[in-house]
Amino acid sequence: MLLLTAVAAILAVVLLNLSWFDEPLLPELEALRKPQPAALDGNAFPFALGFLAEDGRDPRAAGLEIIGILQARRDRGEPATIGKEEKRAILGEPLAIGGLGIGSRQTAAPSAGTKSLGQICLPRYRLDCAQQLIANVASLAPDDPRLAVLFSRYETLLQQAHYVETPVADPTTPWPPLGPIQEVGRLRLAISYRTDPTAVFLEKALQELTFWRMTLREGQLLGTKMAALAGIRWAHDFLSTLVRERQLDARDLERLRGFIRPFTREESDIGAAFLSESRTALLGGMPYVAGDESWVVRLLLQKNATFNQEFRETIEPMLGRSSLDAREYYEHKAYEPFRREFHVAPAMFYNLGGKLALSRSTWDAQLFPARVHDEDGRITLLLLQAQIEEHPDLDVATLVRSSTLRNPYTGEPMEYDSRARTIGFVCLHTAFHPPEPADRCAVALGRPAP
Repeated sequence: MLLLTAVAAILAVVLLNLSWFDEPLLPELEALRKPQPAALDGNAFPFALGFLAEDGRDPRAAGLEIIGILQARRDRGEPATIGKEEKRAILGEPLAIGGLGIGSRQTAAPSAGTKSLGQICLPRYRLDCAQQLIANVASLAPDDPRLAVLFSRYETLLQQAHYVETPVADPTTPWPPLGPIQEVGRLRLAISYRTDPTAVFLEKALQELTFWRMTLREGQLLGTKMAALAGIRWAHDFLSTLVRERQLDARDLERLRGFIRPFTREESDIGAAFLSESRTALLGGMPYVAGDESWVVRLLLQKNATFNQEFRETIEPMLGRSSLDAREYYEHKAYEPFRREFHVAPAMFYNLGGKLALSRSTWDAQLFPARVHDEDGRITLLLLQAQIEEHPDLDVATLVRSSTLRNPYTGEPMEYDSRARTIGFVCLHTAFHPPEPADRCAVALGRPAP
């Protein structure tokens, strides 16, 4: 009798979670399922998609051809994807630079682009990445024809007015090779640092920052925004090296301050990226949290109900957290993880699989706005570094305490380490999940005046 009761209960739970009983999508999610293609005129996205096309092929034309195939499949109700052989037929043999590896890391998602000349360095962890790369490019010939092709393409990319992904992505949609693209940009800045006058280098750094800040502003996908942030961080690292290593005159410093500025609200608010994450999963037809779950959990999962619950419990709160400035983000403790709990109650049996999957999700969405605010704080550090280097006769500790350039989260003066010759503040990106090594929100100062 007990066995029959248990079997009946299990069957009832399975029956309750048949797709017939799934709830309708929230209106906000229903609207996300009907995206409109973005305009292509002046859009960097097609050019980026075809950036590594074989020498002699037009990168933009290649990107537009790929977009046409993706959009046609989306219009037919199919996934917006393309096969490897189809893509190779359009791009040809992807560009590469001998042992540099540019073009060799084709990935399905954008990369922060941390590898240059075979060496891995990430400015979030180290303060000398740009300095290392500047030394390493000494072995490269600036007029190498392979570099010339890529630098020419990169400069064309920087001239584009917009960056909007199209068609909007589903989980199978290919990404532009943002990692290799950023590697080209870093090599361009490193060679310029070694060979160009300061004014020319500053102009190239301005172009770099203008493009990646525009991409941060206009790109819709979370991966795109994080890749843009990485490009911004590298440019700031090069500029910090410039301020530290060279004696800049008043005109150079004025030029630097003219384009090193805090993020605007439009740049720092990355809420649109979380809506894009929902849209991508919706277009794929399955919540992300179901991907690694067992067949039993998926059997008891209602798709729409899971999408709705994730939107209410994660996406909607992240829209609010993303809209906060750094001080508000800190004061509201918006960097703290979401509490995902499975509540035992009669209602738990409906969408049981979805509730279990969401309660076990390891996605730390709250970390991403902190990355933006951390980088905004590094901008303040760079301006403070320039202020310190401009006044070598003043006591650094006193200048830091009296400066209006302060910790973005607390409003307190930046921290000054006289032994390490660094200024900085505590990052919030990894406040709850500190990696090894930990993120560093700091810049190194030059040697003290004799």
